[in-house]
Amino acid sequence: MKILITLCEGPHDVAFLYRILLTDGFVNSKLKLSEYPKPLDEYLSKQAIGEKISERKLEDVRERLLPSDVLVRGEDELVLLYAIGGDGKKELRSQLIKDIRSMAALTDPRAFMPTSAGDKYAVFYLFDADDRGIDKRVDEIRAELSNILSVDVKLTGNGSKCTIENIDYGAYIFARPDANYGKLEDILIPLMQKGNEEVFDKAESYLSTYHEPERLKRLTIERNDKGELVEKRKSKKGSKFDIQKSKIGVAGQLQNSGATNSVCIKHSDYLTFSKIREDKSCQEIISVFGILLS
Repeated sequence: MKILITLCEGPHDVAFLYRILLTDGFVNSKLKLSEYPKPLDEYLSKQAIGEKISERKLEDVRERLLPSDVLVRGEDELVLLYAIGGDGKKELRSQLIKDIRSMAALTDPRAFMPTSAGDKYAVFYLFDADDRGIDKRVDEIRAELSNILSVDVKLTGNGSKCTIENIDYGAYIFARPDANYGKLEDILIPLMQKGNEEVFDKAESYLSTYHEPERLKRLTIERNDKGELVEKRKSKKGSKFDIQKSKIGVAGQLQNSGATNSVCIKHSDYLTFSKIREDKSCQEIISVFGILLS
C-alpha cells in the first residue's frame, strides 16, 4: 500500500483537497484505527489517546498529530490529510516526519516487527505562495526537509518529487493560475463563483458595505483602577480581515447554516465534478498526487 501524508497549512486546504480527490476516485475512509497498516495503526491510536494526557495543557492536547480527513482509493492507496499550520508549525511537521521515518524503517525485514514490504510512505507539502513566490516557497520546504532529514534534499520545483531512505517527498505551491504569487483562494474563489456570480457579487457588496476595521479590535472584559469590571476594545487587531475568506463564509451560509468555511468548501455545490475536472490548477494538483502515489 502507498501511504501519503499530506501536510497542509489549514483546514480550508484540507477541505479543498478532499473535494478534488473525490473527483479522482478517492472515497472517505471508513477504516477503524486498528485496521490501518502496521505500525501506522498503533501510531494513530497512541496519538488519539495521548501519552500522559492528564499532565498536559489543553492547548498541547489539541496539537496531537491526527489527520483531519483520510481518503482511500481501492486497497492500495491511502491519503492522510493533516491541517498542521504554516511557518510557525515547523516543530510539529518535524515531529511527524521523524515519526513517519521511524515507521518506514520498520519495512526492513530484519526489524523486530517489520511492516509489509509492499507498504511505502510519501510526504506531501502544500503551501501558499503568498507574496514570496513559488520558487522561494519550494526552497523553504527543501531547506526545512534538509534540516529534518540531515541530508541535502533535492526538490527542483513546484510539483517535484525526491526519494530519501525509501520515502518520497513532494511539494505543491498554491498560486494564482499562470502566476508566481497568490494563495489557495486564488484557485478556489473563481471556481466557486463560476455560475454563481450574483451570489458572490452580493456577498462582496455586503462585506464592503458593513466591514469596519475598528471592530477587528476585539472586546475584552477587565478590571479598571477601581476594581470594577468594564468592557473595552483592545488596542490591537485580533484578526486580519480577508474578504476572500469572508465571501466563502457568507455565500456558504446559504447552504450550510452555522458551518465553518471548511464545511462550506467540503459540502456546498459551488464546487462541482465538472468544474474541478476542467480546471488547470486542480488537474495539476491531482497529477502531483498521482506522482507521489506511484
